[in-house]
Amino acid sequence: MTVEVTQDAAGVLKTKVTYSAAGGETSKADDQEFNNYVVPPVSTKFDFTKKLEGRPLKDKEFSFVLKDAEGNEIETVKNDKDGNVTFTALNYDKTKVGTHKYTVEEVIPATKEDRMDYDTMKANITVTVSKSGTRINNSNNFCFRRRKRYWRR
Repeated sequence: MTVEVTQDAAGVLKTKVTYSAAGGETSKADDQEFNNYVVPPVSTKFDFTKKLEGRPLKDKEFSFVLKDAEGNEIETVKNDKDGNVTFTALNYDKTKVGTHKYTVEEVIPATKEDRMDYDTMKANITVTVSKSGTRINNSNNFCFRRRKRYWRR
């Protein structure tokens, strides 16, 4: 902002204000408006499926753990009777822009069921969070689909 002070013929002081703006959310060279935006967070959910061959799958029969890249447990959940494995949504705000890595794996019980082959697969998940203007975006890359077999003799 520039203020120019002049004096007219009668000795009266007059001012002229010239605005200039740069950076931020500037919409024009003489912008006088400050623009703030609330950037809403985004959520992502990890939903998987458990399959069992040889006998019916039971509700809450198997446990699955979600861990962060450092191996810290975020959440452990159990399957439903239809084999759905659903974790609570994770939220990302503007401070979480970047790449986040997770793993999901089945928890092998200390006391194993006789004749059961347990799936030891580890699903690797990558969540990429980006910010574009006043929006946060995310993309997920993950896969988990294996079978657990029940062996009869």
